[in-house]
Amino acid sequence: FRRGIEGSRMGDVEVRPDGEGDGEARPVRNIMTEAVKAVQWGKLDTLKRMVEGKEIRVNDRDDQNCSLLHWASINNRVEIVKYLLEKHADVNRPGGILQETPLQWAARQGHLDVVILLYKAGGDLSIRSTEGLDALMLACHCQKFALAMFLLSRGCSPNVQDARGLTPLARVCRHHSYDLRMIRLLLTLGAAKSIDAKHSQTGNTALHWAILQSRSQGTAKTIFALLDAGASLNVKNNKGKTALQLAEEMKTGVDQVLKSYINRKKQFMQGFAHPFLIGGGALFAIMLLGWFLGLTVVFGVYYIVMSRMRGGRVHRHHGKHSMSLFPFGSACALIFYISATYLNCLLQMGTDHLLKLVVAVVLIGSTVFTFMKAVTMDPGYLERITVTDDISREPAKAEFIAKLSRRLALGSSLKVCATCIVEMPPRSKHDPMSDRCVQIFDHYCPFINNCVGQNNHKYFMGFLISVILAISNFLCVSVQYMYITCGGGYFLEVIWCAFHEQRVQVAITIAAIAVIIPVSCLLSWQSWFIANSITTYEYMRQYHAYSRARWYRYFLVHPLDYVLSAFFSGAVLTPLN
Repeated sequence: FRRGIEGSRMGDVEVRPDGEGDGEARPVRNIMTEAVKAVQWGKLDTLKRMVEGKEIRVNDRDDQNCSLLHWASINNRVEIVKYLLEKHADVNRPGGILQETPLQWAARQGHLDVVILLYKAGGDLSIRSTEGLDALMLACHCQKFALAMFLLSRGCSPNVQDARGLTPLARVCRHHSYDLRMIRLLLTLGAAKSIDAKHSQTGNTALHWAILQSRSQGTAKTIFALLDAGASLNVKNNKGKTALQLAEEMKTGVDQVLKSYINRKKQFMQGFAHPFLIGGGALFAIMLLGWFLGLTVVFGVYYIVMSRMRGGRVHRHHGKHSMSLFPFGSACALIFYISATYLNCLLQMGTDHLLKLVVAVVLIGSTVFTFMKAVTMDPGYLERITVTDDISREPAKAEFIAKLSRRLALGSSLKVCATCIVEMPPRSKHDPMSDRCVQIFDHYCPFINNCVGQNNHKYFMGFLISVILAISNFLCVSVQYMYITCGGGYFLEVIWCAFHEQRVQVAITIAAIAVIIPVSCLLSWQSWFIANSITTYEYMRQYHAYSRARWYRYFLVHPLDYVLSAFFSGAVLTPLN
């Protein structure tokens, strides 16, 4: 009889005394099964009755070697977890097939509130399962972003390895290479130290795993994040293959991305210098060879240059590629050549046009000033969190990240940047080109090589206005200069003379016209956006989806997209492409 009572407490059977019935042990009910069901369904009153009636103990186990705290944790029964902890339930006792603690079970499901309760009750975050996975590895593997933030803030190392040598970063790259937010979080909070850790069976690093998943959408961004964090291209796996050799075998175009990244510094400066060389060479060729041969040479050289730099177009999501300085260099070259031609015309026209010369100097100075301010000014970057060593050694930052993770887990509209580890205010956005979060983000303009945001938007608008005024005045001066140098006459005669004798002047004038038209369109749209209190980014995200369902999109929306994409270099159009 005593053994029967003990068995019932352990969840086996409940028997009757020998004086009742035939004396055989007949199972009446499974106490542990009823307790587990009560926990799973959140029936706290039933559980209290069973525990206080001494029908079951809080640390009893079921036939799967799991405690009541395990089932309460995985089902997110917060009140039951509190009750079991008050009754001194064992927090760190492993159970189940994988020998995981209740905290690890809660981590699998991303139940942050339960994890916090168990952690405060003495839960050990470093305990591993039979597969070598701790709580952080489980959170990363199951893509629980808010929980991963909390665990990292509480001292979980992002550099630990499981039984097979996989770090949390390598595990995410292997199974969820598209989860850029989790990868950026790990890299920001210290995972870069073990970025080249090898898998024990294959020898693959995180970069190898990302390349193996390169057919998945969004993996290119992951590869760039790893490269920027210091992933080595020279580490070989157990088959003796580097990341580049593996990419060449995959034949997904990633090998071109890696090659362009290797030559990024050389190509980066070439992107700025090429517009000056192409522009100067074009003017020289037109002056010596005439229009037909000169333009043929110019377009041939341009095609060759663009072919050599085409690697930059493969990874358009990456900010520091070979093409990123080409638009900026083009803007600088156009300002230089048009300004030099502008002043040269007025100087050759003599002192009779001194007032026009003063106006030209003022307009050119205004253009250069607003251009430099738009280029160099902080567009409104948010202060980001940087971790030098271990986040647990910086209590203020750790507490901030923990609070941020709790707010994020509530399911509110809170936006958190995984790279900067900041709460993003309304109308802000993380810009991949500058790798910073910008307040009141409007767009990234490649022609100023900077974001247009809260602080420099006024200078960007001033630059557009100055360009339009300066080019308009230049066109008037250029026409007058060609009329004087050609000796006057009819309109067609002056044009014929200018195309034969003033080829450089005509080429610069055509270039100025080609600039002022799209700049005027851009200024018009920017003015419309300001008048309607909307940014370019907000328009592209909200109104494009609405407009594409209308029949008139072919007449209005597509031309607008063309103009915007031409000036924003596809940075804003990433969701649409």
